[in-house]
Amino acid sequence: MRSTQANSGRLEVENAILSLRPTVRSSLAMTLGGMADAFLYAYLPLNATTLELNAFSVGAILSINKFVRVLSNRWVNALAAVTGLKHIVSMAICLAALTSMSYAFEMPLWFWLLVRVVWGISYSMFRFASVQYVQVAPHKGEALGIATSIKELGPVLTYWFGPIVLTTWGASPVFLTSAVATLMGMALLHNLPNPKAKVVLKEVVRFQKPNWLDAWVFISSFLIDGFVVVTVSILLRSHANFWSEHVLMNTAIFISMRRVFQIILAPLTGSAIRRYGHRLVFALSSVLICVALGFMAGGIIVEALVIVFAAAAVNNVCMPLFALQRSSTRENYNAFAKLSTAKDIGAAVGALIGLPLVGVVEPRWIFSVLCVGSIYTLYRVLRR
Repeated sequence: MRSTQANSGRLEVENAILSLRPTVRSSLAMTLGGMADAFLYAYLPLNATTLELNAFSVGAILSINKFVRVLSNRWVNALAAVTGLKHIVSMAICLAALTSMSYAFEMPLWFWLLVRVVWGISYSMFRFASVQYVQVAPHKGEALGIATSIKELGPVLTYWFGPIVLTTWGASPVFLTSAVATLMGMALLHNLPNPKAKVVLKEVVRFQKPNWLDAWVFISSFLIDGFVVVTVSILLRSHANFWSEHVLMNTAIFISMRRVFQIILAPLTGSAIRRYGHRLVFALSSVLICVALGFMAGGIIVEALVIVFAAAAVNNVCMPLFALQRSSTRENYNAFAKLSTAKDIGAAVGALIGLPLVGVVEPRWIFSVLCVGSIYTLYRVLRR
């Protein structure tokens, strides 16, 4: 009897591990593909003059890929229905490698924008596939936590070692190395299953009215994935003078901090979700984001950045579960597409107007408005 129970337990563990393999592989491919994009957020704002780009041009370059995802999020699902998830990942790898290589060369503004459009499409493919592969795991919260953690490894390594390579050899080696690393992701596709997502074409193109959860995702993404990412060097230089000697290095450290928190906290968040439920974990992390915004409004920047990045790492794991735990596959994807679109629009708008906005408005007023708006939006979400 004991032997049978032991064998049953071992078999359950082995099946759980096997069910995670597609999630792990697709997430590893995404982490390799995102390295060059991650470093661009630290590199471009501080080298805009050298590259003959103004603040608005930098904002457009860093945001246009997110605007593209607003359209591509839904159409990637239609493409996956024809080609399957495995081929979606392979296409994403090729496009990501192409964009990473392009960053190594001097480009006019229009070509920068074109390359970033291509990266936006690639990112939509990576994200869609990684979330869909989570569906085969027995515990979606834990699988999502593991996937989120893995996806941040490549960008974090780029943040840490990119400035060192940049100082020693220049930017081109950083981006060319990223392109080669991205192509290595093709090896991860061996024996990867190729399920085809179900899609109803009418629902892919149909506009869906946003709700308060979508509004929360928009505000938090505007702040964390858009505004703060492109202005963190300015915020640190203005509010913490001791960072000013090595601005690029410290900017990279702070931007990478949010990804480090994702790596560390995402798996722990998955376990907490399994125990307490995603709504409670979401509520607690969202309250912390509001608290951090209050600190930023009061001029407490460094401490607030640590809090908001940690809270956002937890929040990001919870979000897809509002969609994935719907009663049908069709509802799952429709909800996920709405959340993804809200996230991408928020990040895109934040990245586009972040630098010009801090040039005309005191950051504390911006954070005050965001704080009030986020508190009210969270109140409406939790009332549901």
